[in-house]
Amino acid sequence: MLSLSPIRAQAIDAATYYLTEEQALNLPEPSYEAVEKGATNHHVTTPSAGVHATQWFGKIAEKHNLLGKPVEQKLLKQVLAGYLNNEVVKHKRQNHRAGHDLTFSAPKSVSILALVHGDKRLLAAHDQAVKFVLSEIERTTAQAKFSCAETQESDYQNTGNLLFAMIRHKTSRENEPQLHTHVLTANMTYTKDGTLKPLATCLRQSGQVINGTYERIYTHQKYFGMLYQSTLAHAVEKAGYQIRAVGSGQFEIEGVPQALLKENSTRRHQILKQTADKGFDSPNAMSIAAKATRKAKTSIAATDLLARWQRQSQQQDFDGAAFIAQSYGNCAGHTTATPSTHNDATAIDALERTVAHCSHFSSVLCYEKLIERAATDFSLDQSIDVRRLKAALDRKIKAGDLIPVDDNRSLLTSQAMIDAEKGLLNTLGESSRSFTIPVRKKSLLPLALSQENQDKLTQLLNSTQPINVVNLQGTSQAISEALLHVGTESRKQVRFITPDSVIRQQTEGSVQRKSFTVWQWLKNQFRDDHVQSLGQFLHQTATLNSKDLLVVEQSNKLNIADTQHILTKAKTAGSKVIFLNAVDSRHGLYAGNVMDILQKGEVLTLHWHSPRQHPPAQITVKIGDTQERQQAIVQQYADMTSDERRHTQVLVPSKQRAETLNQAIRGALLRQGDISRQSLTLKTIQAVFLTPQQREIATHYRPGMVLTEFIDNRRTVSLVETIAQVDNTLTLKT
Repeated sequence: MLSLSPIRAQAIDAATYYLTEEQALNLPEPSYEAVEKGATNHHVTTPSAGVHATQWFGKIAEKHNLLGKPVEQKLLKQVLAGYLNNEVVKHKRQNHRAGHDLTFSAPKSVSILALVHGDKRLLAAHDQAVKFVLSEIERTTAQAKFSCAETQESDYQNTGNLLFAMIRHKTSRENEPQLHTHVLTANMTYTKDGTLKPLATCLRQSGQVINGTYERIYTHQKYFGMLYQSTLAHAVEKAGYQIRAVGSGQFEIEGVPQALLKENSTRRHQILKQTADKGFDSPNAMSIAAKATRKAKTSIAATDLLARWQRQSQQQDFDGAAFIAQSYGNCAGHTTATPSTHNDATAIDALERTVAHCSHFSSVLCYEKLIERAATDFSLDQSIDVRRLKAALDRKIKAGDLIPVDDNRSLLTSQAMIDAEKGLLNTLGESSRSFTIPVRKKSLLPLALSQENQDKLTQLLNSTQPINVVNLQGTSQAISEALLHVGTESRKQVRFITPDSVIRQQTEGSVQRKSFTVWQWLKNQFRDDHVQSLGQFLHQTATLNSKDLLVVEQSNKLNIADTQHILTKAKTAGSKVIFLNAVDSRHGLYAGNVMDILQKGEVLTLHWHSPRQHPPAQITVKIGDTQERQQAIVQQYADMTSDERRHTQVLVPSKQRAETLNQAIRGALLRQGDISRQSLTLKTIQAVFLTPQQREIATHYRPGMVLTEFIDNRRTVSLVETIAQVDNTLTLKT
């Protein structure tokens, strides 16, 4: 696993903390040995002197003759402060950022065999796996930033060199065996002209390439973590152990008792409990939970701690020395792992399925995300080797099946994607007619729009272009209601198209026709519904004409084929189209989508900023315990008047928490007679559209889903009861 965090302490404090945190333990490193006695071999674990396993790594370390040397506190302090030997980081600020801590944690079974039972091969394998990933991070993420004095625009240079201080620790904060390495990544890199500069940062992404060193590492955190696990797993298998996949690209060594793993995983249980209590389960939430539940490491006599670990193994009837001895026997005579043709075929199959799926939505694919998604979302083998995926992807690039579109080879495309992009742009074409919609200034006056947004709305409707894209930051309600009102007053039939039925319902509730006069109100009562889902629009029998104005909500969620269908229908009818493209500061992370393609053609592009209006909020319940907090919320809501409840919103972090709290509130209202004891439950079905590639993988289904298929013009409905990811099967009930 890979976790990320900034080095927040001052340089001297950070250097002291990382290098001395486990110093009080001075843990001995047990060493497995095979001792010959008579006709038999006795396998024992003996202690050896404990030392801090530290070393410098990276091309900057190599440049300064530090590669592989121990990390000393004095030099580490200087490096984190922005100094390296006789050099200082150019433009170093007084509050210089020290850098970031990249923490690589080994699977619990590896930690137990290495730290408790002395298989030093696993320590070396862990170190080599960390170095392999650091080399990839250095090659693909290192950047320096340059600013143009005249234009104030930023430019980024890929440098390919970093400085890492690797500090290996052995215990968790619960004093359990946990092999992990803190990799302190210094905030410095050499530019092509040899200048030592701070690492690039980029708060607002634009274009297709992600800029900023930490931003790149953060974006591909899961990929780098999976690459570490895959590299370590390969070395573990080579050492004679069998492994089993445990999900998300992670593994454990087969044969180490599950009860022993659980007994030594207190920190994980604390983190999972914290995230469950809060209702979040994302990687970022896990990181926050880890910090919230973290306590200082306590000092225990080293011999006592090692004896306790070994006693736990004995209580589980696990003979670690004999288990290690068996691994030596398993790998005897085998110097290299035998390549598996099946695994290569599985990797190629997963990659091709991933590329085909992503091609529906984008013309540019991200190298790291392709591998990540191939391993987690589109592989039939849960234990697929990420290194094989990487090798297979590299072969596809070399063969020309995928084409790099940037110097760093992080963005890829294919000839099929290029053809699809050309086809979409050709649909725009040229038109001899004007698509200008005259704007009556009187219709703008009642709208609560700034003068800038009034001018943009006028420019949008007056545009002669048939296709228009609005890059929207914030909520779309203001521009959508303005388009509906002004377009209607200009005698246009304004039709809103949404990607799915859920967004259609949201749009129907938020985008209402405006009535500023009695006559407007009366006419609005007889106007047709103005919101359709994409499916309704594409299959409607009513024909479009030049009086129709099509407004596509959240158009960034459309795929290329659906966008092509909308453009074709609009072009045939002579209708004007406005795409509302929801973007934010991370827009560059999703570059290459269909809206990016459209903006390469002859379209009008505008930027609209409409900040979300948050009503005044008051926090009335602040209780740490989840159960007590829920009871307090329920009681407070039940004590409100009907009018107060209409103006009160209870926010929860997850769907599961919402169901629990709704049941509790309903029960309280029922007990005090505020709602009837008679109830009616209505079950609804929400459409879920899967690409052909997703339909082949069980991971994309959920219990309770309803599958509808047509066989020989006969409609068959099935209910998904269970999902078996291991053999990629569904259990259906018809």
